[in-house]
Amino acid sequence: MGIVESRQDSRLILSTDVRLDAVSAPQLAEKLEHIALTDRTVKLLVIDMSKTIYLSSLGLRVLLQGLKVMKSVGGNMLIQNINSQIRPVFEMTGLMELMVREEKLIILRKDEARTGITLSLAGKLTDETANQFEAEINRIADKYADIYLDCSDLKFISNDGFKALKAVRDRVSKNKDGILTLVNFPESMKRLLAVEKLDELLYLSPVSVKAESGKVFFSLAGNVDDLAAPALRKHLEQILKNKKVKEIYFYLGSLNTVSKQIIITFVELWDELVKTGIAVKLTPVNPDAAG
Repeated sequence: MGIVESRQDSRLILSTDVRLDAVSAPQLAEKLEHIALTDRTVKLLVIDMSKTIYLSSLGLRVLLQGLKVMKSVGGNMLIQNINSQIRPVFEMTGLMELMVREEKLIILRKDEARTGITLSLAGKLTDETANQFEAEINRIADKYADIYLDCSDLKFISNDGFKALKAVRDRVSKNKDGILTLVNFPESMKRLLAVEKLDELLYLSPVSVKAESGKVFFSLAGNVDDLAAPALRKHLEQILKNKKVKEIYFYLGSLNTVSKQIIITFVELWDELVKTGIAVKLTPVNPDAAG
């Protein structure tokens, strides 16, 4: 397939292929040098490595050289969407720190399923990176209905960052049964999330909703505390109004601890669910992914 090129004003995106090795790296090097030296309208060069699962030492040197050349002509180069297969290469060489300093926010792909994807956010979601975050997640939402954001390495969210998060939530919800979920959200920022009325995104959301099959899948991840109780109640009350739902699965495979308020909320609504004829099942295995 080779290198795919797309343009957004002064921003040029190059999507690399599955392997960046002795064969493909020279091709990328030639393209990077040509862009830097002949197209002065490009101010930001983005290397999208979402499809790349192998990166050789030559490929790494080409990326470093590309960054150097772009800076020499007054531009910049960023690397985005590094997946788990090649992330250790960047960490061991120190390029990960370079990207944090240059990009300030890193979005990494951790896991992909049929309808959902888990992304890892590292760094700061600031006024400067909010547009980048919104654009990237919106692009991913075109392909995946459910998006999980692992925020364990997220250090800060600004006002514009929260606005971008709200915009992304609204964009994902426009998909058929699409859900945005925040996983491992830092304790220090949970109250701000509640103030922005985004705490419903914490931890607990349906993995998917299949009205035609009459099933709803919930996923409980990490340490589910009192802040997640409103989200649980909201989702369960919505299900009670949906006459097509016959089964609810609670996936507990990623659950560490659960608060007393969550248990109370669950017990309060249990009888109502049973009265409507809805079967409630707890499972360590995600039935949607298995099926």
